[in-house]
Amino acid sequence: MVDSTPRLTDFLEATGRVLSAVAALTVLPRLAEELGRLSEEAASSRGEDKPKPTVDVLVVGCGGVGAWCTAFHAFAGFRTCVVDFDVVDEKWLNRFTLAKLVPRQFTLNAHKVEVTKSVLSIMGFNVEAVARRIEEVSGIVPKVGVICTDTVQSRLKAEEYLKRVGAKFYHVACDANRVNVFTSIGGEIEVIDEQTIRQMTGSSYLNPPEPHVFMCAGCLSMLLTSHLLEREVNVIVHP
Repeated sequence: MVDSTPRLTDFLEATGRVLSAVAALTVLPRLAEELGRLSEEAASSRGEDKPKPTVDVLVVGCGGVGAWCTAFHAFAGFRTCVVDFDVVDEKWLNRFTLAKLVPRQFTLNAHKVEVTKSVLSIMGFNVEAVARRIEEVSGIVPKVGVICTDTVQSRLKAEEYLKRVGAKFYHVACDANRVNVFTSIGGEIEVIDEQTIRQMTGSSYLNPPEPHVFMCAGCLSMLLTSHLLEREVNVIVHP
Protein backbone atom coordinates (compact mmCIF):
# COMPACT_ATOMS: atom_id res chain seq x y z
CA MET A 1 0.00 0.00 0.00
CA VAL A 2 1.33 3.41 -1.00
CA ASP A 3 1.74 5.94 1.80
CA SER A 4 0.16 9.08 0.36
CA THR A 5 0.13 11.19 3.54
CA PRO A 6 3.21 13.33 2.75
CA ARG A 7 1.86 14.25 -0.67
CA LEU A 8 -1.57 15.07 0.74
CA THR A 9 -0.02 17.17 3.49
CA ASP A 10 1.98 19.15 0.94
CA PHE A 11 -1.17 19.67 -1.10
CA LEU A 12 -3.14 20.93 1.89
CA GLU A 13 -0.44 23.46 2.74
CA ALA A 14 -0.31 24.68 -0.85
CA THR A 15 -4.10 24.88 -1.04
CA GLY A 16 -4.21 27.30 1.87
CA ARG A 17 -1.71 29.60 0.16
CA VAL A 18 -3.56 29.44 -3.16
CA LEU A 19 -6.99 30.14 -1.65
CA SER A 20 -5.75 33.14 0.31
CA ALA A 21 -3.91 34.64 -2.63
CA VAL A 22 -6.53 34.07 -5.31
CA ALA A 23 -9.37 35.25 -3.06
CA ALA A 24 -7.50 38.54 -2.63
CA LEU A 25 -7.38 39.26 -6.37
CA THR A 26 -9.31 42.47 -6.99
CA VAL A 27 -10.27 41.26 -10.47
CA LEU A 28 -12.63 38.60 -9.10
CA PRO A 29 -15.75 40.70 -8.30
CA ARG A 30 -15.41 42.71 -11.51
CA LEU A 31 -14.93 39.62 -13.65
CA ALA A 32 -17.82 37.80 -12.00
CA GLU A 33 -20.07 40.81 -12.55
CA GLU A 34 -19.15 40.91 -16.25
CA LEU A 35 -19.70 37.16 -16.66
CA GLY A 36 -23.04 37.38 -14.90
CA ARG A 37 -24.19 40.30 -17.03
CA LEU A 38 -23.33 38.54 -20.29
CA SER A 39 -25.04 35.35 -19.12
CA GLU A 40 -28.23 37.20 -18.19
CA GLU A 41 -28.26 39.02 -21.54
CA ALA A 42 -27.93 35.71 -23.36
CA ALA A 43 -30.69 34.14 -21.27
CA SER A 44 -33.12 37.03 -21.81
CA SER A 45 -32.50 37.00 -25.57
CA ARG A 46 -33.77 33.39 -25.75
CA GLY A 47 -37.05 34.23 -24.07
CA GLU A 48 -37.46 30.66 -22.82
CA ASP A 49 -38.11 29.23 -19.39
CA LYS A 50 -35.03 27.66 -17.88
CA PRO A 51 -35.25 23.99 -16.89
CA LYS A 52 -34.83 23.26 -13.20
CA PRO A 53 -31.13 22.85 -12.26
CA THR A 54 -29.99 19.34 -11.35
CA VAL A 55 -26.48 20.37 -10.19
CA ASP A 56 -24.75 23.56 -9.15
CA VAL A 57 -21.79 23.21 -11.50
CA LEU A 58 -21.05 21.27 -14.67
CA VAL A 59 -17.36 21.08 -15.53
CA VAL A 60 -16.88 20.23 -19.21
CA GLY A 61 -13.45 18.70 -19.76
CA CYS A 62 -11.32 16.89 -17.20
CA GLY A 63 -7.78 17.66 -18.26
CA GLY A 64 -5.34 19.40 -15.93
CA VAL A 65 -7.61 22.45 -15.67
CA GLY A 66 -10.93 20.60 -15.50
CA ALA A 67 -9.80 18.13 -12.84
CA TRP A 68 -8.66 20.92 -10.52
CA CYS A 69 -11.83 22.92 -11.24
CA THR A 70 -13.87 19.86 -10.28
CA ALA A 71 -11.83 19.36 -7.12
CA PHE A 72 -12.09 22.94 -5.86
CA HIS A 73 -15.84 23.12 -6.53
CA ALA A 74 -16.26 19.90 -4.57
CA PHE A 75 -14.11 21.27 -1.73
CA ALA A 76 -16.42 24.30 -1.56
CA GLY A 77 -19.54 22.17 -1.28
CA PHE A 78 -21.01 22.76 -4.74
CA ARG A 79 -23.01 19.91 -6.27
CA THR A 80 -20.60 19.19 -9.08
CA CYS A 81 -20.69 17.07 -12.22
CA VAL A 82 -17.73 16.58 -14.57
CA VAL A 83 -18.01 15.37 -18.18
CA ASP A 84 -15.17 14.03 -20.32
CA PHE A 85 -14.56 10.98 -22.49
CA ASP A 86 -10.73 10.98 -22.41
CA VAL A 87 -8.60 8.46 -20.54
CA VAL A 88 -5.65 9.06 -18.22
CA ASP A 89 -2.12 9.50 -19.56
CA GLU A 90 1.21 10.48 -17.99
CA LYS A 91 0.80 14.19 -18.76
CA TRP A 92 -2.53 14.30 -16.94
CA LEU A 93 -1.08 12.55 -13.88
CA ASN A 94 1.66 15.17 -13.71
CA ARG A 95 -0.88 17.98 -13.87
CA PHE A 96 -3.59 16.62 -11.57
CA THR A 97 -1.20 15.47 -8.88
CA LEU A 98 -3.98 14.42 -6.51
CA ALA A 99 -4.43 11.39 -8.78
CA LYS A 100 -1.30 9.99 -7.12
CA LEU A 101 -3.51 9.20 -4.13
CA VAL A 102 -4.93 6.36 -6.23
CA PRO A 103 -2.65 3.36 -6.91
CA ARG A 104 -1.10 3.69 -10.35
CA GLN A 105 -2.54 0.42 -11.67
CA PHE A 106 -6.04 1.89 -11.24
CA THR A 107 -5.34 5.17 -13.06
CA LEU A 108 -3.57 4.63 -16.38
CA ASN A 109 -6.05 4.11 -19.23
CA ALA A 110 -9.02 4.69 -16.92
CA HIS A 111 -11.41 7.54 -17.68
CA LYS A 112 -10.20 10.83 -16.23
CA VAL A 113 -13.59 11.61 -14.73
CA GLU A 114 -13.70 8.28 -12.89
CA VAL A 115 -10.20 8.73 -11.45
CA THR A 116 -11.07 12.28 -10.38
CA LYS A 117 -14.23 11.01 -8.71
CA SER A 118 -12.25 8.28 -6.90
CA VAL A 119 -9.61 10.73 -5.68
CA LEU A 120 -12.21 13.11 -4.29
CA SER A 121 -14.10 10.22 -2.70
CA ILE A 122 -10.92 9.25 -0.84
CA MET A 123 -10.80 12.80 0.49
CA GLY A 124 -14.47 12.70 1.52
CA PHE A 125 -16.08 14.60 -1.36
CA ASN A 126 -18.69 13.38 -3.85
CA VAL A 127 -18.98 14.40 -7.50
CA GLU A 128 -20.94 13.03 -10.41
CA ALA A 129 -18.74 11.70 -13.24
CA VAL A 130 -20.00 11.22 -16.80
CA ALA A 131 -17.59 9.53 -19.22
CA ARG A 132 -19.14 10.94 -22.38
CA ARG A 133 -18.61 13.70 -24.89
CA ILE A 134 -20.66 16.79 -24.14
CA GLU A 135 -22.75 16.34 -27.31
CA GLU A 136 -23.82 12.93 -25.97
CA VAL A 137 -25.03 14.32 -22.64
CA SER A 138 -28.65 15.03 -21.76
CA GLY A 139 -30.59 15.80 -18.61
CA ILE A 140 -27.77 17.54 -16.72
CA VAL A 141 -28.81 21.12 -15.98
CA PRO A 142 -26.24 23.20 -14.07
CA LYS A 143 -26.61 26.64 -12.61
CA VAL A 144 -23.09 27.39 -13.88
CA GLY A 145 -21.03 25.67 -16.57
CA VAL A 146 -17.22 25.75 -16.51
CA ILE A 147 -15.73 24.93 -19.92
CA CYS A 148 -12.22 23.49 -19.72
CA THR A 149 -11.80 21.66 -23.01
CA ASP A 150 -8.74 22.21 -25.19
CA THR A 151 -10.07 22.74 -28.73
CA VAL A 152 -12.25 25.44 -30.25
CA GLN A 153 -14.65 22.83 -31.61
CA SER A 154 -15.21 21.19 -28.22
CA ARG A 155 -15.59 24.58 -26.54
CA LEU A 156 -18.25 25.60 -29.03
CA LYS A 157 -20.14 22.33 -28.46
CA ALA A 158 -20.01 22.95 -24.71
CA GLU A 159 -21.30 26.51 -25.19
CA GLU A 160 -24.15 25.16 -27.33
CA TYR A 161 -25.19 22.67 -24.65
CA LEU A 162 -25.01 25.19 -21.80
CA LYS A 163 -26.97 27.80 -23.74
CA ARG A 164 -29.62 25.18 -24.50
CA VAL A 165 -30.16 24.39 -20.81
CA GLY A 166 -30.08 28.06 -19.81
CA ALA A 167 -26.92 27.96 -17.66
CA LYS A 168 -24.47 30.73 -16.97
CA PHE A 169 -21.03 29.69 -18.18
CA TYR A 170 -17.44 30.72 -18.70
CA HIS A 171 -14.23 29.20 -20.05
CA VAL A 172 -11.03 28.54 -18.13
CA ALA A 173 -7.68 27.80 -19.76
CA CYS A 174 -4.05 27.94 -18.79
CA ASP A 175 -0.55 27.24 -19.98
CA ALA A 176 2.77 27.13 -18.15
CA ASN A 177 2.73 30.89 -17.57
CA ARG A 178 -0.78 32.15 -16.96
CA VAL A 179 -4.42 31.45 -16.18
CA ASN A 180 -7.08 32.89 -18.50
CA VAL A 181 -10.85 33.22 -18.29
CA PHE A 182 -13.09 33.64 -21.36
CA THR A 183 -16.68 34.84 -21.49
CA SER A 184 -16.84 33.21 -24.93
CA ILE A 185 -14.49 32.20 -27.73
CA GLY A 186 -12.28 35.20 -28.47
CA GLY A 187 -13.01 37.08 -25.23
CA GLU A 188 -9.85 36.26 -23.31
CA ILE A 189 -8.73 37.95 -20.09
CA GLU A 190 -5.37 37.24 -18.50
CA VAL A 191 -5.91 36.85 -14.78
CA ILE A 192 -2.80 35.44 -13.12
CA ASP A 193 0.75 35.42 -14.46
CA GLU A 194 3.59 33.01 -13.71
CA GLN A 195 5.37 35.19 -11.15
CA THR A 196 2.19 35.64 -9.13
CA ILE A 197 1.53 31.89 -9.21
CA ARG A 198 5.02 31.10 -7.93
CA GLN A 199 4.62 33.63 -5.12
CA MET A 200 1.24 32.16 -4.17
CA THR A 201 2.22 28.52 -4.04
CA GLY A 202 5.84 28.77 -2.94
CA SER A 203 8.73 26.79 -4.37
CA SER A 204 8.42 23.76 -2.09
CA TYR A 205 5.30 22.21 -3.59
CA LEU A 206 5.79 20.09 -6.71
CA ASN A 207 8.60 20.04 -9.22
CA PRO A 208 8.31 20.99 -12.05
CA PRO A 209 6.09 23.99 -11.20
CA GLU A 210 3.53 23.46 -14.00
CA PRO A 211 0.84 21.97 -11.70
CA HIS A 212 0.80 25.23 -9.73
CA VAL A 213 -0.91 26.87 -12.70
CA PHE A 214 -3.62 24.23 -12.92
CA MET A 215 -4.29 24.37 -9.17
CA CYS A 216 -4.65 28.15 -9.36
CA ALA A 217 -7.03 27.79 -12.31
CA GLY A 218 -9.26 25.47 -10.28
CA CYS A 219 -9.25 27.76 -7.27
CA LEU A 220 -9.99 30.83 -9.39
CA SER A 221 -12.87 29.01 -11.08
CA MET A 222 -14.44 28.01 -7.78
CA LEU A 223 -14.27 31.57 -6.48
CA LEU A 224 -15.74 32.95 -9.71
CA THR A 225 -18.61 30.48 -9.46
CA SER A 226 -19.27 31.54 -5.87
CA HIS A 227 -19.50 35.16 -7.03
CA LEU A 228 -21.81 34.23 -9.93
CA LEU A 229 -24.13 32.33 -7.60
CA GLU A 230 -23.77 34.95 -4.86
CA ARG A 231 -22.79 32.26 -2.40
CA GLU A 232 -20.19 32.53 0.32
CA VAL A 233 -17.94 29.50 0.42
CA ASN A 234 -16.06 27.92 3.27
CA VAL A 235 -13.48 25.54 1.86
CA ILE A 236 -12.45 22.81 4.28
CA VAL A 237 -10.02 20.21 2.99
CA HIS A 238 -8.70 17.54 5.32
CA PRO A 239 -7.05 14.13 4.92
